[in-house]
Amino acid sequence: MKTADRVAALLLLGVCVYAWIEARFFSPLSALFPRVVIIVLGMLGLLMFILSFVRPGEEKRFVLIEGNAPAVALSALMMVAWIVLIGVLGFLVTSLLMFSLMTVVLERRRRGALRTFLRVLTVCAVTVAFYFFFDRLLLVSFPRGLLL
Repeated sequence: MKTADRVAALLLLGVCVYAWIEARFFSPLSALFPRVVIIVLGMLGLLMFILSFVRPGEEKRFVLIEGNAPAVALSALMMVAWIVLIGVLGFLVTSLLMFSLMTVVLERRRRGALRTFLRVLTVCAVTVAFYFFFDRLLLVSFPRGLLL
């Protein structure tokens, strides 16, 4: 795993260097956001590279796939469906539908219906807030579909 972490970190750093070089051709204001993202990703890649030399402790580690492979595979399929349906249903409707479904599917601990409902409601509120922030305030247009 250490070798894989080192390779992934070096690959990420390489992508950051390439993106930084390409961002030179942007206007100063247009390059601001990409450069901030590049710096953050570069620091995370460097941290990952450094941590690949540190011996892990005996504490329990988070593993995404172990015991949850069907849910992760279903989520990947839902992301593909999200991309396909954006043009048909529109960004907001598709995002609300898919992110709500993914919240239910990826819930690791089965809890009551009220708790799941509150999680889905939170996901919908955050999605709508981001949509209106970008669409109304920043005037970033999203794909429109049959419903919205």
